Amino acid sequence: MKMKKLLALITAGALCLGMSMTAFAADNSINEVPSNGNQPIAGNGITDDGVVIKSSTLSDALANGEITQEEYEKVVDTLGDPEKIKDAIKEDLQLPANATVAVLGVMNYEPEGNVKEGSTVTFSLDRNKAEGLKDGDEIAVLHLKKVVDKDGNVSYVWEAKKGKVRVLASGVVVEVDLDEFSPVAFVKVMSNGDVVKWNAKGEVVSTTATTTKKASPKTGE
Repeated sequence: MKMKKLLALITAGALCLGMSMTAFAADNSINEVPSNGNQPIAGNGITDDGVVIKSSTLSDALANGEITQEEYEKVVDTLGDPEKIKDAIKEDLQLPANATVAVLGVMNYEPEGNVKEGSTVTFSLDRNKAEGLKDGDEIAVLHLKKVVDKDGNVSYVWEAKKGKVRVLASGVVVEVDLDEFSPVAFVKVMSNGDVVKWNAKGEVVSTTATTTKKASPKTGE
């Protein structure tokens, strides 16, 4: 019951992506459509070849059997603790030592068609939670992956990718290379008042602050 109450607070407040998106004022608008040419419906995503990625709340996804209880609890546990969010990001992306994180939204996503490997997906963001982000800024996109070892044991691990923010006439979206779907969280990372950016290797390029290394895949250090 406590877990459900916590999720309700998360999804109803800071993490709700299903809110309607009012168009940005013209002076804040950079492009009419994302660079892949497709515009997602509010709350959903769309691939570069037009496959719709349908969103649902974690509670609905759990009730419908789209995610397991283990996935549900891992998402709630991670997103309820800033340090755990940072640990999840550091698996793949470097973080400044003084980084702060803010969750912009979390939903479960299921494609409505076949998604090709290496696809770029455009997700819509809640305009209110994305306030302050500029066209070209980057955020961390956390994807909860299912991993099956050689003995058939299942576990769930976070994968972090950088996403590019686009400010459109219709709202704010984020573009990210993603071809697997499940719970996905969008996280703004700040350092010294600036939005953090990364290079292709996941190294911080937008701040002079001391950085923390990505965790070693073998040692976790």
